[in-house]
Amino acid sequence: MRQELLREIKEHALYQLREQLSMSLTTEMEISKVMEHPNDVWGRISSVIKRESERAESAIVDIFGVEKEEVGRIIADLKQHAANRVETFFKDESRYVATLMKKRFVFALFASKSPTIKEAYSQCLDILSTMAVIRLDNNHDGVRRLLYSGLMDAHKISPDPLSSITWEKVPSQKTLITPIKCRDIWNKFKLDMELRLANDRLYR
Repeated sequence: MRQELLREIKEHALYQLREQLSMSLTTEMEISKVMEHPNDVWGRISSVIKRESERAESAIVDIFGVEKEEVGRIIADLKQHAANRVETFFKDESRYVATLMKKRFVFALFASKSPTIKEAYSQCLDILSTMAVIRLDNNHDGVRRLLYSGLMDAHKISPDPLSSITWEKVPSQKTLITPIKCRDIWNKFKLDMELRLANDRLYR
């Protein structure tokens, strides 16, 4: 009975640690934060996972006094739980990236102090870049550079770097939106925004 009670206490404690990690991640992954500060999203999420994992490790040692090897297994399980939650969230939200970009464009151009259309587009491209690839390891910055050079740069690269279905040095399981899909989303988004701008000018 003592062993069974200890097992139940341990399972409950681990459940609480997972819940705490999930709540912290949920707060950091609010879509409003993704839209407002897209370039910081992956760094903030990685910091949350690191902080909560360290806190969990300390709690596990204090509560259970388990050996180092078992602590490592528990922390690895928590990090995997976090990664799965983050990946599921961004896979779902990446389907609506065009809508997020349109909202950001309208806000940037009409509700904030952004002085130029180019800056408004730049903010929207940051959202597309953030949603394109999972970056829990803080790598794959080349995605953002490639999108800017392929979509914002006045001097286009030939051949088109966004005609591929894969990102260079990015595992397929970390890809949410392929380069060619990013290009298609951007072209449709920009056409919609240009039509909106033209209509706004027409009815002023």
